[in-house]
Amino acid sequence: MVEEYQANRIAWNAAHFQLAEEYQRQGKGEEALREYRAVMKVVPENDAAYTRMADLLLQQNRFAAADSLLQIAMKWNEQSPFVRAKLGLVNFVQHRFEIAAEHFQAALNLNKLRQAMSANDLAAANYYLALCRVQLGQLEFAQAHLAEVLRNQPQHDEAKRLLMMLQKGIEVKLEF
Repeated sequence: MVEEYQANRIAWNAAHFQLAEEYQRQGKGEEALREYRAVMKVVPENDAAYTRMADLLLQQNRFAAADSLLQIAMKWNEQSPFVRAKLGLVNFVQHRFEIAAEHFQAALNLNKLRQAMSANDLAAANYYLALCRVQLGQLEFAQAHLAEVLRNQPQHDEAKRLLMMLQKGIEVKLEF
């Protein structure tokens, strides 16, 4: 990687991203966070640094720090479906389902404009949004989002199981 950077085959921030990812693979979370911080200082508008750093913080159960970073990222890029989906996840893991649902829905709406999310990203956002809707008692909306998950990922077994239960009127109790 150093040789690639010195030969101008890789950008400075890309080198730091690669290094951070290598640290993550090695289980060196603090070192990875340091590399993402370096990118954020030089290229603060790069929302990928914020979302990847937030992923690490979520793994460490540092929810407030992850939320704070993502709020900053949203200020830099209000139109990022990835930032909104990640904010949804931060709120979801804290059982703030109404706020999480708002962020997941915003991510899906923004993606309609930008078409930035992959099929896997769309399936994940719809799945978590469906789980939020179940928790909020909005079962028809949950079914619609589960159907969308299965449109993007037909083999998503959990979505199939949950949709079947909702369609049969079986009471669903989600445990986290």
